[in-house]
Amino acid sequence: MTEDQIARPARLDWRTRILLYGYGFFDGLILIYPVYLLYFRDQGLSETEIATLLMLWPISSLLFELPSGYLADRFSKKTILVVGHVAYLGCFAVWHVLPTFTGFGIGLALWGMRGALSSGAFRSFLYEEMEARGTRNAFVRVLGQINALKWTAMLVAYSVGPALMTFGFTLVLALTATAAVIALAALLLVERKASPVADDDTAGFGGFFRALNSHVVREPSVLRVVLFGGALLGTGAVDEYWPLLGTDLGVPETALGLFLGAIMGAQALGDLLAHRLAAQRPLFVGAAVAGAGALLLFGVAFGTLYVALPAVVVFAMLYQCAVTANSGLLHDRVEGSVRATAASILGFASNIISILLFYAIGQISERAGVPLAIACAGGVFLVIGLAGIRMEQKAGRLAGERGGKDA
Repeated sequence: MTEDQIARPARLDWRTRILLYGYGFFDGLILIYPVYLLYFRDQGLSETEIATLLMLWPISSLLFELPSGYLADRFSKKTILVVGHVAYLGCFAVWHVLPTFTGFGIGLALWGMRGALSSGAFRSFLYEEMEARGTRNAFVRVLGQINALKWTAMLVAYSVGPALMTFGFTLVLALTATAAVIALAALLLVERKASPVADDDTAGFGGFFRALNSHVVREPSVLRVVLFGGALLGTGAVDEYWPLLGTDLGVPETALGLFLGAIMGAQALGDLLAHRLAAQRPLFVGAAVAGAGALLLFGVAFGTLYVALPAVVVFAMLYQCAVTANSGLLHDRVEGSVRATAASILGFASNIISILLFYAIGQISERAGVPLAIACAGGVFLVIGLAGIRMEQKAGRLAGERGGKDA
């Protein structure tokens, strides 16, 4: 991408832009998120029962991840997104009608299903709609802006949700469902320009998997992005430990919300800057991850409270910037007939890695404390980033050699 393209990017029409921004904000306005575990406890659930329920979330996502990508590529991505959103609303309905262990389990399974249905489909839907409108070069910029609005909405949820609990969980649940309905309405109003189904010979299972093998498995440039992205997203599950890290480093409980808010603000900024990173050579994405990993490793392992916390905030910005930029690389490189499936494979791999990461961090934390466990995760990010740089450098040399032979 040239500097001129960066300076004057193609733009979506204002109506589509507003609808997509509205979808991003209200989809992220999950007011129950900071309080739903407290509600589980208030309903008499034990710590073991709560832990069991939380396991249903990633398990449900794993079960639906790969089928959702296939369905999104073979049918309408927008329809798959709508189905996922209805399942999401179903979670809230079940929790209201059946506030028991079983009801909470069904709800979390529906929420996990929604995550799987939307993980690959939304980015693919956005990319193809922008491509149909002649604005594909602005994909990372718009995706970053939508994600930034989601982080902003999450920050609002964390700020407002606990306060609203004084009026009862039913109100918080109703307001969350209302926000989800508004997000669904915005999605439905986005006028579809792209063909809902790829117009090629991959309609059957055989043709589809041949295309998947050809365009992903045997296409090194795509496979690199999928493997790198899966490792990056999976290890990114470390963010679930930020509250524990802050507490162990000595952040007062009254200031913990400010720390988490700073992290969300940094992630929003990273999304807004992602198009700048995507405009550079692909190996710069790996460099950003390596730098973020080194910062987390040394900042947490050897720093004091006043060094570690800023290191985590800057890490969050660099990490989110790299994730969104890598999404742009994936969608630019993969064919439309298997685009959502490729993203789902990335998501499936990240879920597996997340489960392994949670186990490893839990074991290290019990023996040596949360800060050391997070520092070790920083080392993993450093390795992932260096591997990404190495893969892109090797690909560049091979491309140069082929070019020289052809010349």
